[in-house]
Amino acid sequence: MVSEDGRTFLTQAAADGVPGYGYELKKDGTLSRLLGPVPGLVMRVRPGSRAETDALLWSQSTRGELRLFARVGQNATAVQIPIRTTADKCVWLSGKDPVAYCGVPQGSTGQDFLDNWYRGAAHSYDSLWRIEASAGTAELVFTPPSDTPIDVEEITSDGDGSYLAFTNAADKSLWLYRLVK
Repeated sequence: MVSEDGRTFLTQAAADGVPGYGYELKKDGTLSRLLGPVPGLVMRVRPGSRAETDALLWSQSTRGELRLFARVGQNATAVQIPIRTTADKCVWLSGKDPVAYCGVPQGSTGQDFLDNWYRGAAHSYDSLWRIEASAGTAELVFTPPSDTPIDVEEITSDGDGSYLAFTNAADKSLWLYRLVK
């Protein structure tokens, strides 16, 4: 992943229960470790973060149990967010406050969910949640009707944080969600 300011961040491919590491690739070619070892690590760096204030969102997966964490600065204490999802279902909004939106599986994801989800062998039925990283809180913002299963992948937001766009992994349809301000 390359940030808006040209910095490069690396993580290895996530696998359930396998220790993963997150790094920043410095301009001189050295690696600076940001996270790890974290089982099933998936990491998202907040766009526009500066090196000394990097806001991170990351998840871990062990035996199919997902956990989400946030850290709003390099020296800040990490907090566990009270939802269970993978950071691949999350996007940071641009703006002053460290806010993210995540697709969160409803119900249990099952053994080896992360591995199966990456292969396309498993799908989840997601609702959308708003994450306040500074406070470590999560708020439900949208649950689709039961006859419309949505498995959030490739989630992104527009420049001013008015819309979320994502693909439904189950049928590859494109979705657009307007955020209420």
